[in-house]
Amino acid sequence: MTMKRKPEENSVIEEIPKNYCILALVFARIVKREFELQFQKQEISITTCCILCALREHGVLSQTELAHHILMDHATITRSINSLEERELVTRIKRLDDKRAYLVSLTPIGKRLNTKCMKVMDKLSDEIAEPLDSDDVTHLNNCLKKIISIEKTKIFHSNSKDECASMGS
Repeated sequence: MTMKRKPEENSVIEEIPKNYCILALVFARIVKREFELQFQKQEISITTCCILCALREHGVLSQTELAHHILMDHATITRSINSLEERELVTRIKRLDDKRAYLVSLTPIGKRLNTKCMKVMDKLSDEIAEPLDSDDVTHLNNCLKKIISIEKTKIFHSNSKDECASMGS
């Protein structure tokens, strides 16, 4: 099912698909492209920015908690943290209560780079939000937070079931 746009709206798109996933993917590509244009010289990826921002927001996190916050699998988060540790952007120390697990935190260099990331993200957010009024921006922000929260919960429960199943075998 599609929704017809109002005739007075001048656009190449005549119909808006009801499939919001397509719109979300296009939106994600726009953000990714703009981000990469801003950071191509500094060789900073969106993943790096997400990790730095999560650590700034939540402080010291275990690798599992960090993976959960940015919806990454454990193998990818481990590779990313290894790379960030080599670049001296994060430090990793063994947990006292579980010697197999690590805690990750920002270094001073990582904090400075995070400040740059946040400036770029703020600029991109302002550019994206420019055609919207403040109510639209608030609504968009709330919808995105809600969707992400629900997806994190789904993934957490799915991972818990997988861990329980592997413990039983």
